[in-house]
Amino acid sequence: VLNIKEINTFIMTKANDDENVLDINITSKTSDGNIVKYNLLELIDYIDDTNQSVLVSGKWYQFNSDYQNYLESSLNEIDVLYDSDLDYSKSTRTDFINRMYTQEKDSSDYAGKQYKEVRESLSRKYYRERFYNLTLPGINSIFENYDRDISNFQGGSVEIADIYSNEKDNETIFAVKIGTGSANLSYVIAQSEAALEVYRSRLVENIQNEKPIKNIGIWLVLDRVGKLPLKDNGQPDINKLDMFILKNRIDEWKKKVRLMGLKPIIRINYVTS
Repeated sequence: VLNIKEINTFIMTKANDDENVLDINITSKTSDGNIVKYNLLELIDYIDDTNQSVLVSGKWYQFNSDYQNYLESSLNEIDVLYDSDLDYSKSTRTDFINRMYTQEKDSSDYAGKQYKEVRESLSRKYYRERFYNLTLPGINSIFENYDRDISNFQGGSVEIADIYSNEKDNETIFAVKIGTGSANLSYVIAQSEAALEVYRSRLVENIQNEKPIKNIGIWLVLDRVGKLPLKDNGQPDINKLDMFILKNRIDEWKKKVRLMGLKPIIRINYVTS
C-alpha cells in the first residue's frame, strides 16, 4: 500500500533537485485490474487550520468556523458503531491466503506458475475488502456477504451492498472500504449513493424484494495509528478524523439517506496486526 513514507523515500532517492516533485505521476491498479494514473497533487488532502483552507485534488478552498461547527453538529447526528471483534487482522488474512493456497494451488488457473506467482495471484483475488467481507459472516451471523453481487442498473453494473445486516428491525446494507485517508475512503460514499439510486428506482430484486432495509450504512475500516476517541455516548467520534473531504461527503450522504426515509449508520473498525 502506497503511503507518505514510501513517497518521501522515492522523492529523496529518485527525484532530481531541479524537478518539481508535485509533477510526479502515480500509477495504480484497481481491484478489478484496471490501470489508473494520478498526479501526486491530486492525491494530497491537506487542511491549513491557520488560514481556514483545504487542499483538495490540487485546488485550494476556504471554509469558515461557522461551517465547521455545522459539519460537526451534522456528523454528531449519525449513529457510529464499533465492535472490536470485527477489526481487520493482517495476520488472519495471511493465514487465509495460506489456506487458499493449499486449496487452489493445483487449479488450472495457476498451471505453470511458481509458488510466489500463485501467492501474488491469490492476494489479488482475495484483496483486503473481499477477504474482510468473506470473513464477517463467520464472526457474527447477522452479517451476509453480498460483495461482488452485481445488479444491472441504467445500462451499467452496480454493486448494491458489500454486507447486509439481518438484525431484526435494524436491517442495514453496508458499503465497506479499508483505507487511510479521504482519497480512498470516499469511494465508499459513492458506492452507497449508487445503492440508494437503485433502491429509489425499485430495481433491486435480490435484496429489496426479499429483505427489508431500514438503514443505509457505510463501513470504514481505518488503517491508522490509534483509535478514535469516544464520545460521551460511547460511540467513536468521527469528527476527530483529519479528513475534511470525507466528512463533507458523509454529510451529503446523510442527507440523501434521510430523504429516502432511511436511517444513516456508520460502522468503524481498524486494521490491526
